[in-house]
Amino acid sequence: LPALAFPLHAGGQIHVDAGRRLTVRLDTISTNGDLNNDGTITGNVQASTISDWGNVNGKVTWNSPAKAFPSSTVPEMYANLGTAITPGPSIDRGVLGPGYNPWGTTNADGVYVIRTNGDLTITNSRIFGTLVVICPGHKVTLGGQMLLQPARTDFPALIVNGNLVLQYTSASTSLSEAAQATNYNPPGAPYQGANDADRLDQYPSEIQGLVHVTGTLDIQQNALVRGAILCESTASTDAVRIRQDAEIVYDTNLYTNPPQGYTTAVKMVPQTGSWRQVVDPSP
Repeated sequence: LPALAFPLHAGGQIHVDAGRRLTVRLDTISTNGDLNNDGTITGNVQASTISDWGNVNGKVTWNSPAKAFPSSTVPEMYANLGTAITPGPSIDRGVLGPGYNPWGTTNADGVYVIRTNGDLTITNSRIFGTLVVICPGHKVTLGGQMLLQPARTDFPALIVNGNLVLQYTSASTSLSEAAQATNYNPPGAPYQGANDADRLDQYPSEIQGLVHVTGTLDIQQNALVRGAILCESTASTDAVRIRQDAEIVYDTNLYTNPPQGYTTAVKMVPQTGSWRQVVDPSP
């Protein structure tokens, strides 16, 4: 999928606030719309139009052709694979995993689905799986310290059918069990293969994997994403807004081995064990 060749790809305007920095290092941010850079971008840029160049520490390409996003059916595809949960309008110090769900039955793939007609706030939580939030016209806010990791490498970390606000902090901070009085790796939600019953561990505050947003993206704190972000909003103003220094460490595996549904075509291969030689007994 062309959009996954970039750490950040947007349908509309990418706006970096004055005095703020978006870092993608030697990789390239891309938009089918406009770039309004009042701050600094460390990396390359591809955009259709540029209203403000700002300071770009890399190569700038304008009149860049549009790149395709995944099918509009992808959010519901994953929702159909998931287990519905109803945590209410907020989650604080929550944990989800393939074998751990405080709101009901577990999902072996770690896919959990929240449908809401309002805004949702998640703070100081760990999700080892794929969180799907269906909230058209509303926003999901991730705050405090957060760790999101897909339980399956061929699934994304987060899908939001709505708008996304990143308010979690990554710089010089961690998700601490002692500080939050919470065990973030109980049985059923292991971290790096291990679980325990204590409250002594610390975890990086970041998202690992693919983030897919159908609406707008607003980064309000120094959030770190290790993977890629797709933001489908075609808004001519602030489809993506960078209000604080942020960094995306691009994972090229998302392009070479994309999550299910994030391709332009599906390669068909024989199922292991189903291909066999048959001898014709006729003379």
